[in-house]
Amino acid sequence: MAGAEVHLLDVGTGAYGDCVVLQFNSSRKTRHVLIDGGHSDDKELLLEQFADIIGGTAPFTFDLVMISHAHGDHIGAMPELITEGHIVAEHALLPDVAMAFGSTATDALPDAIAGAVALMREEPPDDDEVAVTGLDALAVDAAALLPRYNNMISKLTDDGTNVVHFGDRNGTAALAQLSDTLADIGFEVLGPAQQALDRTAKLLSGTQADLMDSAQKLRTDAVDAAVKLDSADVYADLDTDAATRLGHLVNAQSIVCVFTLPSRSRTKRRILLGGDFQFANPQTSDAIIKAERARLLGEIGARAPYAFAKLSHHGSTNAVDEAFLTAIGGTEVVGICCGRGHPNHPAKDTLDLLAGHSKATSWVRTDRSGHVTLTIDANGTSIKPRDAKDLSELNRPDAAPTPTITTPAAAPAAASAVPPVASTPATPAATLPKPAPISAITMVRDRDVFQCEIPARATAMTIQFDLAATDGTAGGGDQGQTAGADASSSGGPAPNPSPRRSQFQIGGGRELPKLLFLTDTKRLADNLDGTAVGIIVDAINDGGHRLCDLATTNYDPGSGDGIDDAVGDALDKDPDVKQVVIVGSYDVVPAQQVDCVAKETPADIAQELRANESDGLVVWSDDPYVDIDNAGLADIPISRIPDGHNGKFTLNQLQAEPITGERRHGIRNAKRAFIEEIYNTLPGQSALLVSSPILSANVRPEQLQTSLVYYMLHGMAKSATSFWGETNEGEFVEAVNIAQMPKSGVDIAVLGCCWGALPASSTAFDWKPGQPIAGRLQNQSIALTLLAAGARGVIGCTGAHYSPTTPPYDSGAGPLHKALWKHLLDGAGPAEALYKAKYDFASKIAALTSPDELAIANKSLNQFTCLGLGC
Repeated sequence: MAGAEVHLLDVGTGAYGDCVVLQFNSSRKTRHVLIDGGHSDDKELLLEQFADIIGGTAPFTFDLVMISHAHGDHIGAMPELITEGHIVAEHALLPDVAMAFGSTATDALPDAIAGAVALMREEPPDDDEVAVTGLDALAVDAAALLPRYNNMISKLTDDGTNVVHFGDRNGTAALAQLSDTLADIGFEVLGPAQQALDRTAKLLSGTQADLMDSAQKLRTDAVDAAVKLDSADVYADLDTDAATRLGHLVNAQSIVCVFTLPSRSRTKRRILLGGDFQFANPQTSDAIIKAERARLLGEIGARAPYAFAKLSHHGSTNAVDEAFLTAIGGTEVVGICCGRGHPNHPAKDTLDLLAGHSKATSWVRTDRSGHVTLTIDANGTSIKPRDAKDLSELNRPDAAPTPTITTPAAAPAAASAVPPVASTPATPAATLPKPAPISAITMVRDRDVFQCEIPARATAMTIQFDLAATDGTAGGGDQGQTAGADASSSGGPAPNPSPRRSQFQIGGGRELPKLLFLTDTKRLADNLDGTAVGIIVDAINDGGHRLCDLATTNYDPGSGDGIDDAVGDALDKDPDVKQVVIVGSYDVVPAQQVDCVAKETPADIAQELRANESDGLVVWSDDPYVDIDNAGLADIPISRIPDGHNGKFTLNQLQAEPITGERRHGIRNAKRAFIEEIYNTLPGQSALLVSSPILSANVRPEQLQTSLVYYMLHGMAKSATSFWGETNEGEFVEAVNIAQMPKSGVDIAVLGCCWGALPASSTAFDWKPGQPIAGRLQNQSIALTLLAAGARGVIGCTGAHYSPTTPPYDSGAGPLHKALWKHLLDGAGPAEALYKAKYDFASKIAALTSPDELAIANKSLNQFTCLGLGC
């Protein structure tokens, strides 16, 4: 008999989430099936696991890609995996758009309403998710799901994939043909039947239309009362009636299917998958849906037992009960897929039920063990956890663990990946100034339940409770006392948290200098969506900052002409502004082409200089917009938040907060010894790695998990996903790549790499006026990936970088690097530190007269940019 592997993939720390890979092995052919895509931000995590399963590198080919139903935690990262070419599918079985998303158009609705209605069709967000992400940001993600899904379908169609739309009344024959094509792996769809799917689609559309009417009325009332509403307001009003939620109807559309391994034996080895179908309680009284539930249980029971069955809906009680376990009776192994971010999934009642069946059935759970592999053959089903230390982690009937992450400051310094390179001794260094407290952790006691408000970007925390009875508190007393502080030090009792306590705030709500945000809201909405832009504008206003919206001016979006005037006017009106923050990539607010060759340079010499430089001595710069006096230097710090065409990515940058871990990580080119002295001043103990001999394959992930990042490596204009070291013979070797970047915990990164901070695919020298400038996406740039990991600032170049090679290292960009880190260590924010360093650097180049030295110095002065919030 042929064998099979079932891979239940690690879907990270988010709530819910589902991703399964099936591998069928036979003497004739190996087939791969992918079901669901985890969470939207799980892409890199999934790609790593695909490589482990299939081998090689992307693109990974699947015989069948299937999405069980159209919820965000199942569609997940699939749209990006497909549209960006990471996976290729021969066949795709996808929920029909009209069935799954409703037939009522939402694109003409105001953004606040569209976002709230979209959120109502998802699983109800739990309090922790709301506290961390915020309802407005969750609404942005929910509203973006349909266009992402449509883009994915278009890409599959363009690639020649056989796309079958599940639930389309005209697709019955296509589904039957798909089953015939995959007969060698026994693919069979049990349901739901078309009548039930039609019923769910009708109920979904009808309830969705009712929600839109209610939301429109709410908006009308708000306009009459001169009150501005956002998605969180609308959602809070709509969510007061549980009957108006749509998630259970989407779950009722889940594809329930079986795979049967080829065998000559009467005993069939089958795999059962059911998405989020609610077999125990469909949460509706509709007779058609309830009848379909009963029919499916009968079909499942008729094919039992199973070699493996995945419990639907992440082990929820509305999906699993005694009747369901009886229907699959005798099944060898059941599995629960979910992330580690929900304390009630898997449900305790479900785990208790499984414990009662433990003599006959084993179970596995990804929230405990991460990626689990089950191997099925004629002899049985074996279990191999990828991440659990032993099998005791698999069948545990206790609740999901709370993720524990060690703070960078407390973690031990990582050892070198290869025998130590004599470069930087592990000596004590200066300590970065501690930023002011950015947010209190407030404890509100209410009926012996403690609620914590934790900063959204916190990576770890430890809370110790010393509970002791106090006189007079049994029946009342001060219910609002802040834990660990008396009323005088805390300013009085802490108020009960309001429903809007997680409202999106610039910088996470910490105290900031007054900022001027520069963007074009119309062009930004083209890259994100109106909901995200509305959140940003509201947060700017609520935070007491100033917005310069180029959409309201007569500037030229192609050349940028007029932007400096708009900024100058805004600064004149508000002299308290301390920094300018551009929101959007170059296709929203263009940077300026700066020619670094002095105007007085003779034409023949200028031509020779340009011919010898890979960037033609022309670089992108944002500084001209704040060079108010036209003296060649910025008159105020400036940073840029690249949008990456992703609302969540942009919002995360805007709420970046300082990370106080004092660990450092650095890699330098073997010929760039000048940063040794600088690196020694950074706080932390990790040695500076040298490439070569260090290669990317030698670098362990824990070595990169630091708050301060310093790279002095080769970079390339055409690809920003790797930085390169160099051998003694001058051959480039990869030192680090984007897949190795940390997912969180970064505060400041300095990239002394050619084009290291270029947020676009076009170099300044190659660009011609009128040409579009494509902004890079997060997965296309190490710099943007570091921003996604929490960095307040990523400082680097938009052209070729020059480094000094001989002591005293006072040529090229050497003095700029020294000044930059000095100001960072003195406590300046990233944008301010770069601003000050440029003034220090400018004073050193004033005496230069050689055309080539002057051009190189001008380039260093102009091309260094600060990406991110910058403060």
